[in-house]
Amino acid sequence: MTVKVQDVIDTIIEELEVLDESIKQGKPKSEWVMPFKLGSAFPKNYLTDTYYKGFNIFMLYRIARAKGYTAPSWGGWNQWVNNSKKIRFDQRKNGTQILVPIFKKKIEEDGTETNKTFFTHKYVFNIEQTEGYDYNADMPKTESVSAEKFHTGLNKLKKEFRLEVKLGTCASYHGNHIVEMPPQDNFVGTSLEKYNEYYSTLCHELIHWTGHSSRLNRKTIRDYSKSTDMRAQEELIAEIGSALMCNHLGYNVDIREDHTKYIHSWCTRLKDKPSSLVSASAQASKAFEFLITEMGL
Repeated sequence: MTVKVQDVIDTIIEELEVLDESIKQGKPKSEWVMPFKLGSAFPKNYLTDTYYKGFNIFMLYRIARAKGYTAPSWGGWNQWVNNSKKIRFDQRKNGTQILVPIFKKKIEEDGTETNKTFFTHKYVFNIEQTEGYDYNADMPKTESVSAEKFHTGLNKLKKEFRLEVKLGTCASYHGNHIVEMPPQDNFVGTSLEKYNEYYSTLCHELIHWTGHSSRLNRKTIRDYSKSTDMRAQEELIAEIGSALMCNHLGYNVDIREDHTKYIHSWCTRLKDKPSSLVSASAQASKAFEFLITEMGL
């Protein structure tokens, strides 16, 4: 049975509704489940050796988890065939739908040129759905990013982009170059929990930081203060982006308690306009790629 994009969007919305209800009922944070949490290697195209982006990351990760695939390697039907691998007969109707962007230029009435993005679909198969799959030969090698390397990367941002990470009472992005962070000991839990919470929060604020006009020039940062809807969309981008960063760095990510106020608005927004999740994932993916590239991670 094929899995479609809308199926996964619907599942994420349902999980957000469960999270919203858990928060309303006052359940302990240990019982909250964040739908954007990953936990394994990023899905990668086996033939092109490139990572999938945007919402496709969550599509393929979730399908791999649901079906028990341990290999993060994927490819289209023709890609596998051209690489001398065949999809197993019993798996030929079990492809996973992914989004493929199509970029078109449009001339507005005033003569200005704008870029429009449309999406089409195609189906991919995990390498474990192919004949003769060899775990030891086909499993890609992954390396974790050390704390030292992360801080070296952070210093690069400070030097090249004038990023300032200032000590403060709460975590926030103040616009332009400044990110404020409380001391690590101010976070709640064991030493490891404080460590994870601190760095996942820092990643969240760094995703906001990428949106400045001198960097990615994200509309949701430019218009952040104009409406609750715009703030909620930017917080969704930062939450997804933080999940991507934390997965790459090996940190355990949880939703911040001061952001639970956005959960209900996310549920409402995604029900009314499911495509906003695809858009937020795309923006979060761009922010993630910007950070790991500029930080050398």
